[in-house]
Amino acid sequence: SPTRRAASFAQLAVDCRARILCRGMAPQKSSQEEEDTLLAAEKSLKDPHPAERAHGVVSLTKLARAFVSKRDARNAAKIVEVDEEQEVLDWRPLARVCVKALGDDESYVFLAAAHALSAVADVIPGEVMPYLLEQFETEKREKTRRRLGEALVLSVRRRGEAAPAYAQKLGRAFAAGAANDRAE
Repeated sequence: SPTRRAASFAQLAVDCRARILCRGMAPQKSSQEEEDTLLAAEKSLKDPHPAERAHGVVSLTKLARAFVSKRDARNAAKIVEVDEEQEVLDWRPLARVCVKALGDDESYVFLAAAHALSAVADVIPGEVMPYLLEQFETEKREKTRRRLGEALVLSVRRRGEAAPAYAQKLGRAFAAGAANDRAE
């Protein structure tokens, strides 16, 4: 069918773009700025003031977006050399803190976390999107699962033309989430 072909071409396009952008990338130790931002964000999530908690999450959003902007500018300026070492952002700790922040009772904290997760998904969509789907499917708390769903929707919107590559997995995950809601 035409939609199935389009989805398969979209997946191929996503894979090709990811391989082109990631050529020569070798995992490196996270930068001091990244570690400091992460520690400050984790500390701020324990603060009794919602504004401080939201500020910590927003700092993670800024870190992820700055990394993506710098990477995209570097890649647009020249063709990536195969043996060129590039800075790599370890998205896992950022995503873990953001998922934790989704459980916050204050709306501007969990909404900031949803936007932060969509920014983190821009770092390596092929790895982050499956992680978010897994978190969504395994989350026990209903409110956190719904907030993860919101983060997924934001992330898919940011995928643009590559979004159909995630359609089947998202459909299954959201259908399972709806079934779980009805069972409760």
